[in-house]
Amino acid sequence: MKKRFFLVLICLFIGITIFAGGSRNNTTTSGGEPSYTIMVATWIPEPPTPSTPMWQALNKLAGAYLDLQFIPADSYEERLSVSIASGDFPHTFCVLNPKGGPFVTAAQAGMFWELSNLISRSTNISQYIDQPLLRNAAIDGKNYFIPRTRVSTRTSFVYRKDWLAKLNLKVPETLDDIYNTMRAFATRDPAGTGRTTYGMITSGINGIWGFNIPLVAVGGGQNWVIENNQMIPTFMTSAHFDMLKFYKRLYDERLINQDFATIRPEQCFELLNAEQGGMYFSNADEVATRFSPLLAAKQAVNPNIQLEDLWDWVQIKAPDGSIRIPGGIGFYGGFVFPKTSMKTEAELQRLFNIFDIFDSDAGRNLLNWGVEGPDYEMRNGKAFRSNDLTWPQNVNAFQQLAISLVTTPGTLQGVNPPIFERYTAENIYNQRYALMDMSYPFISQTATERGTELSNIINDAMVQYIMGQINDAQYQAAIDRWRSSGGQLVMNEFTQAWRAAQ
Repeated sequence: MKKRFFLVLICLFIGITIFAGGSRNNTTTSGGEPSYTIMVATWIPEPPTPSTPMWQALNKLAGAYLDLQFIPADSYEERLSVSIASGDFPHTFCVLNPKGGPFVTAAQAGMFWELSNLISRSTNISQYIDQPLLRNAAIDGKNYFIPRTRVSTRTSFVYRKDWLAKLNLKVPETLDDIYNTMRAFATRDPAGTGRTTYGMITSGINGIWGFNIPLVAVGGGQNWVIENNQMIPTFMTSAHFDMLKFYKRLYDERLINQDFATIRPEQCFELLNAEQGGMYFSNADEVATRFSPLLAAKQAVNPNIQLEDLWDWVQIKAPDGSIRIPGGIGFYGGFVFPKTSMKTEAELQRLFNIFDIFDSDAGRNLLNWGVEGPDYEMRNGKAFRSNDLTWPQNVNAFQQLAISLVTTPGTLQGVNPPIFERYTAENIYNQRYALMDMSYPFISQTATERGTELSNIINDAMVQYIMGQINDAQYQAAIDRWRSSGGQLVMNEFTQAWRAAQ
């Protein structure tokens, strides 16, 4: 019944979009140039405006007016759902979870253009997207989005470097070290404010933020693993349960923010900027883009202070000294072209070509450095950022439009902040430690239809366990409920697909 209802709903969405989506077709400006609406997520508190020099430069490069809709990341999925339900599609949008059930079902129902030929024939994009990546991105062997390439090992344990020095602590390397550092941060007032400070800041919305980083580091799996010749989710392993108990200890001892169950990852950075916590598990490169408020406050007192004086990161070592890092899939979402917004192949080609231009040398230089003058200046033939405080809003926000910028910078040579150069070099080095998700190349029809429902069962149980609302037996009962609600079928389908690929 649920499957039939969902398919009927998708058909209704298609009917609505055919009726309503045409309002965006053949849109032109008063000057006669094409105009395209593009929706992307942003992690910047104040998105840029059309008057931003970078926006105007992108319009000029594209030969079109780009109506960029910057949607806050913590509400992006909800906005996307509203767009689908109302039929008010932009000309293109970035889907962040292209293997999630709603998008997979919609793609299989024919709502989006298939892009394999466009990608393979493109001048620039084809140079940086290889066949293994396209296989990871495919749905039933077809590519319905342009994948935005990403390095596979961005995650780290991130901590306040200045707090560590103030408390005369050594750099933490193991999970035990991290626990001791959390306790010191939470009890010794490293911010000097006299307020409550938590050791670590985290979120419990849609899963525990960064949970897989320490889990993988100490020997656990990355989402799905192979055991006894079958594929099983990591939460059914003993390593996962041990990490869950570790988080419960952190909560019980008030070493993590007590409101973690109700705040989103984006709100975590607000707490970190307000110095209410001193560490987190996430991507190291976020240090360069998330802490402008904190840096501005510190520079008001000491103009010479830099981000690298405030934050640092390290990879966690397992008890045997080894390093294991959750491996990415080689991309982070990608751009989708609804058939109701791009009704002909000619229209599709024109908009696709703009993304190919963004992936040219000129496009990557612009997206990497911004506009000379307001965003960077040339010194001895090299580019230098004009203002690190305004760079996230004036340049970084637009990088969500890029396809290969993260893995293949432009040809304009420049000098980035030391913290940027460091994590770029480490990302390449750390790929040798990557542990991959065994399930990602495969499609489970049950996961497509019931994935959100199934994920919620486990995510809710994890939060409840950490907060002491359920015990060991009740947590195991949640796993049993996951299996009987379709989880066992998901395991069977992934296992069958994996075996067939051997």
